[in-house]
Amino acid sequence: MTYQRISDSVGTHDRFLRAISASLDAALENLGDPAVRLVSIRSHSDFLLVYDDVVVKLVLPGGIPMTVDCWSDLEAELGLNIVEGFDENVAAATAMVMDFVEDCYEYGFDKIAALFEDARRIASVHSAKDSSGNGHSFSLDALELSFRPFWRNNGMLIFKAEYSSLNEWLRAASFTEEEIYDKQKLRKVLREAGDEFAKRAAAKRRLSAYGATGEIDLLAINLLKQKGDPQDQLRDLPKKYSWAGDIGVRCGRVIARTTICGSPTLSIDGNEIRVYCTELPEAGLVNAHDKPITDIVDCPLFSPEMIIVDARHERRNDSTDVLFEIRQPRYFYCGSSGLIWEPHTVG
Repeated sequence: MTYQRISDSVGTHDRFLRAISASLDAALENLGDPAVRLVSIRSHSDFLLVYDDVVVKLVLPGGIPMTVDCWSDLEAELGLNIVEGFDENVAAATAMVMDFVEDCYEYGFDKIAALFEDARRIASVHSAKDSSGNGHSFSLDALELSFRPFWRNNGMLIFKAEYSSLNEWLRAASFTEEEIYDKQKLRKVLREAGDEFAKRAAAKRRLSAYGATGEIDLLAINLLKQKGDPQDQLRDLPKKYSWAGDIGVRCGRVIARTTICGSPTLSIDGNEIRVYCTELPEAGLVNAHDKPITDIVDCPLFSPEMIIVDARHERRNDSTDVLFEIRQPRYFYCGSSGLIWEPHTVG
């Protein structure tokens, strides 16, 4: 058994974790299934002697990994279950872990192992289907049972899945899905993640054929121009705009995603432009079709090449907005050089 953050010293914190380990060993022995193994115990801090600071990892029969993070107990947060005393906190941590182990025991370890095998099969099907996507593939890297106290005593299995795929920038990335609360949701998460990878891998292959890193809308280019030289900004764009709210990306396509305050206030999300608290005559909405957005709305980001394909009113709370859908030029770009080329108008 491996202890994490437990030294050979006899400090109070080490004694606390060792006491929980001994208590769990005894409780697991009483369970009567020797295939349940305690792997590690650690704490979020290195000094608190409270049960909800403890994280316990186990392995269930069939090699199923399981983590119980005792932080934070909802009852403790509400001040309903504050445990005081060394022995009392050891007992509380043991009871919490064993509640989840016994739930799994009642559910059936063999059934849980079958669910894990089914999840791996779903992931492998998607991986095999699209592993040619420029050397990238979708893979299920880790799957475990992962419990937190607010699921306590409900008999529900909670899964945590980690998988490798392509992100919206079409770069290799790792993803984690926490608190997948039933087997149907687990299957849905993996199937949707595999489908999303297939879509992104296809986009990456298409762009690579043109020597491009991605595509960028004219609106996004106009937005970057307000910040400086677009070519400079396009170099390694994901790092610069990972947390920015005015630039977004969808399957390799860089879009403007911003709000422009004024009279009226506008919001832009790709091809969608919302004009807040504004109404047009119905005839005006109809006549807006196939006209440049610049004929209807004055905004420095707009260009005559942006053509309205739909216009409608939309109620929002107690006000009415005008929602425009536009068609705009889209360009290839290279993330290394910042070059932009070959415009092609798409929907």
